[in-house]
Amino acid sequence: MIDILLSLFFFIATIVGFATSFMVLFSRKNYSKSFFLGLFLFSLAVVSIYNFYLSANVFKDFPDLFMITKSFIFLSAPCAFLYVRSVLFPNSVFKKHDWFHFLPFLIYFSLTIVV
Repeated sequence: MIDILLSLFFFIATIVGFATSFMVLFSRKNYSKSFFLGLFLFSLAVVSIYNFYLSANVFKDFPDLFMITKSFIFLSAPCAFLYVRSVLFPNSVFKKHDWFHFLPFLIYFSLTIVV
């Protein structure tokens, strides 16, 4: 019984997370700040898919999808950092070396796609 409720909770969290992230990503107001917030919410929604598969014991049926969603855990921290930095320091500009924060996600995601 508790497994069904937990799976239902993660499913609802995924739907709400995707809806919220798309609303924030496609809003016209403060796009530079809201982009990282929307990407952060999107990564949390994808991580909720990972948790849904884990709680429902369905990951044996879809192992590739399970591994791809697992890589989005590495996307949430850089997005949260860049969003907080853009809110606290509104004059800060996104620099070339800021892309290095996304390197763990890119490495893990590319390894899950290739392997």
